[in-house]
Amino acid sequence: MQQHHDHQSAWLLTGLAVRSGQRMGLHKNTITQNIRPFESELRLRLWWQIILLDCKAAKLSGFEMDIKTDNHFSSQLPLNINDANLYPEMTELPAEITSHSTEMALCLVSYECASFIVKFPSLVDIDSCEEGERQKRSTHVTDAFVDRLQNKFLRFCDEANSFQLLTALLVKVFISQIRIRALQALRRHQKHSTDTTEISHRMSTQHGEMLLIWHTEVVETMNKIYDTSALQQFIWFVHSLFPYESLVYILKVLQNGSKGSEVDHAWCAVDTILNTFAGTDWLPCGNPNDSMYAAIGTLAIKAWRARTASCLPDEVLSFRWVNIISGKLGMSQQRHDMAQAEHVAGLDIPGHENEANHLIPDGEAVDGQSVEINWDYWTEFIGPL
Repeated sequence: MQQHHDHQSAWLLTGLAVRSGQRMGLHKNTITQNIRPFESELRLRLWWQIILLDCKAAKLSGFEMDIKTDNHFSSQLPLNINDANLYPEMTELPAEITSHSTEMALCLVSYECASFIVKFPSLVDIDSCEEGERQKRSTHVTDAFVDRLQNKFLRFCDEANSFQLLTALLVKVFISQIRIRALQALRRHQKHSTDTTEISHRMSTQHGEMLLIWHTEVVETMNKIYDTSALQQFIWFVHSLFPYESLVYILKVLQNGSKGSEVDHAWCAVDTILNTFAGTDWLPCGNPNDSMYAAIGTLAIKAWRARTASCLPDEVLSFRWVNIISGKLGMSQQRHDMAQAEHVAGLDIPGHENEANHLIPDGEAVDGQSVEINWDYWTEFIGPL
C-alpha cells in the first residue's frame, strides 16, 4: 500500500485507526468478565499492529507520533504463543512459551523494540546526568535490553526454518536500529549542550563513526534478506520494514566525499540495495510523484556525484541504478516538490545548463497533483551528522 498511495493519506487513515482503537479500549488490559480471553489477546495483537503502522506512516509523512502525551506503548504485550494455542472457547489464556521459537516472536521483538525506543530517555535519565555518565548508562541499558532479546527470542531461532531465519535476521536489524536510536538521542542532547571540550568533540566523532557502522549493518542485513531464496515468500512483508532512515543517513554521509574502509563498506551496501530495486516497480527512491521517494533518489545521485568528483575506484560498485533513478526522477516531478527535497537534503542540483545533471524538469505530477510532505522528522533525523 505504501508504494501506491500518498503518505499523507496513509497517515490520516492510520490515525483514524488509532483513535478508533482507543475508543474501543484496545490499548487497555481487557481481561474482564465481559471480554473472553481469546478476544482479549486478539485485541492486544491488533492494537500493537495499529500503532506500529501509524509510526511508519507518520515517518514517511515527515512527522513522528506524539508519544509524550499518551500511553500507546505502555499497553500490555501479547503473549508469546502460537496461533494454535488460541481458540474462541478457551476460558483462560495459556502460559507463554519459553522453550522454543513461536509464530509471535518476530512481532513481539518489533513491539518490544518500539517500546524501548520510546522509553529510552527516561530509562537513562538522560537530562539529569553528565555526559560521561550518560554514555555509560546508555550503553548499560541498551546492552541489557539486547541481551534480553537474544535470550528470549534469538537463541531459539533455527535458521533451517525460513520464518525463523527471517526472524533472526530482522532481530539483527532491530538491534542495530536500537543502538542507532540510543546513540542519536545522546548526540541530540549533546548538540544542544554548551560543552565544547576536546573530550566532547572526540566523543561526537566516535559517535558518527559508530552510526555509520550500524546503519551499514542494517542495510547489509536487508540485502541478505532480499538475496536469500528461501525468504522470497516474505518479501512483501519485508518491503514494509524497508530501512529508509539507514539509507538516508548513509547517503547523506556519502555526499561529503569521505574516504576510508567504513565508507567503502557503506558504499557497497548502498550500491547493492539500490541495484536490487533498479529493475523493479518497487523503487523506494525513484517515484517522481512522491516527494519522499524523490528526495531519497536525489540523495543517491548527489552521493554518486561526490564519489565521481573524488575519482574513487569503482571496482566493486556497478552503479547500474544511477541512470534508472535519474530517468525516473526526470519524468514529471514538479520544481516545488524537488525544491523541498533539495532543502531537507542540503542539495544544489544543477538545472538546465547540463542535461546530464538535469533532474528537475518542468512538468506536472500525475493528474496535476503535487504530493506534499512535512520534512520535520527527516530534518531532525539527519541533523546531527
